[in-house]
Amino acid sequence: MLKPLPPSTLISLVAEKYPMIKLVTYIIGLFDPYGIDHSERVAFLCMDIARKMNLPEDKVEHLELAALLHDVGKLGIPEGIRAKPGALTEAEYFMMKQHPLIGRLILEHMNGRISREVHAAIYHHHENWDGSGYPEGLAGNAIPLQARIIRIADTYDAITHTRGYRMPVEKDEAIQIMVRDQEAQNLFDPDIFKIFLSVMQTGRHV
Repeated sequence: MLKPLPPSTLISLVAEKYPMIKLVTYIIGLFDPYGIDHSERVAFLCMDIARKMNLPEDKVEHLELAALLHDVGKLGIPEGIRAKPGALTEAEYFMMKQHPLIGRLILEHMNGRISREVHAAIYHHHENWDGSGYPEGLAGNAIPLQARIIRIADTYDAITHTRGYRMPVEKDEAIQIMVRDQEAQNLFDPDIFKIFLSVMQTGRHV
C-alpha cells in the first residue's frame, strides 16, 4: 500500500515554479500554525482526487497551488474572529466569509504567473453544489472544477482535525457525517464526491 508523503514535501512540488509559495506559507504559519498544516493536507487530498479523475497534470498543478493558498485570505481576518474558541456571532461569521475575497485580492498583488484558474478556485472554494454557499452562491457546474474539489477536501480535513470550537472526529465518522450532509443538502459535486469516497478507501488519508 502506498503511504502519503509528509505534507511538508508538497510545497516543494510547486516552489520552484512559484518561488513566492514558501514565503506566503511561512507568513500563514506565523499567523496561524494550524492553517499551513491544514492547507498542505488539503492539497495532498486534492491531488489524489484529481489524479483519480485523470485530470491533466497542468490542472493538477493549478489545483495543488490553489489548495495550498485557499485560506490565504484569512490573513485579513482579525485573530479574535479567526481563532475564536466558541461559535461565531452573525457579524463575525459575515466577516469570516470575506476571506475568499481577501484571498483573491492578495493574489492579485503576488505574482502575474498565477493563472486565473487558481484565482477562481480560491475565490469559490466555499460554494456549494446546491447554490447555498458563498461568496456568490454559484451552483452546479458554474462552480470552477478546482473549487469543487477543494470544497470536499477542505471539509474532510476540517472535520478530522481540531478547531477552536470543536474536537476532531475519526476518519470513518467524518465520512459518515459528510455522506449524511450530502444526502440532506447536496453540498458537493456528486460525481467528485463519489471519487473522494473511493480515494478514502485506499487508506492514504486519516
